[in-house]
Amino acid sequence: MVELKNWTITREYFGQEVFNMHGTVYGHKSPRCPDGTFIHTTRIMSIEDKGEFLEVNTRNTVYTLQKQSISRKYDAADENAFEDLQSCLSMILGKKGEEILSELKKIVAEKQQKLIEQAPPLENGMFYLLLSGGEVFYYDDAFYKDENGEIKKEKMQVHVGMFRNAVLLFGCGVWFYPHKHNGIEFYHSIAEMLDMNTEEISEHVFGYIHNSGSEPLFLKTAWRKTVEIKPNETITYCRTELEKYPDAELSSRADLYTPEEVFTVKNNPFLQ
Repeated sequence: MVELKNWTITREYFGQEVFNMHGTVYGHKSPRCPDGTFIHTTRIMSIEDKGEFLEVNTRNTVYTLQKQSISRKYDAADENAFEDLQSCLSMILGKKGEEILSELKKIVAEKQQKLIEQAPPLENGMFYLLLSGGEVFYYDDAFYKDENGEIKKEKMQVHVGMFRNAVLLFGCGVWFYPHKHNGIEFYHSIAEMLDMNTEEISEHVFGYIHNSGSEPLFLKTAWRKTVEIKPNETITYCRTELEKYPDAELSSRADLYTPEEVFTVKNNPFLQ
């Protein structure tokens, strides 16, 4: 059985609508895809509802998609986030697809609520950022509490520059460069940009960062301190707190991912 975890379905156009899947694969026979590899599949040929999971056929592979394993990147509060998934299920399964979509939306909402409940208490303006060595650009998920006290899901944007890519989190107010070897370099935070030297800013808690992956991460803050975040560890993004951590090393600037590179931790194959 080939299982795809933390999965999404997206739509592309090659003269016609084509849907494919993305996720972390387990049980694949290809030597290019050891367990835990993030993959993109080729087009979806058929889908069958098996109750707790979907059985999805591509050209050469049958994938199992546990419904509970749907990616948290779907935003339960944003109907547009489900547009590609809805189109795929409707096109292939018709009315049954609408029923499955409603079920999946409920699962996403429950997963997001559980994640928020597990987060440290957030005050207005604070963020909760999940990073993982197994995710593209290390970004797993994020929430923030806006100035009105409402918790919102972050929307990641990627800026492709001439020499390096950057991940932009406008709701959280932070941007970072993804390095090779599990390195993450924060280079902008709204409050820090205004004043990084006053005692008030040094004591200010901007939010929390959680390593949701299985490998250590190395984070360089906007004030140039580098710390190691162990798997399942949560750190407080506060200058005074992070200065207490032992100094760690980040890969050199030469190890930044450039626009022409396909980002992956181990490999990122496109399967048939």
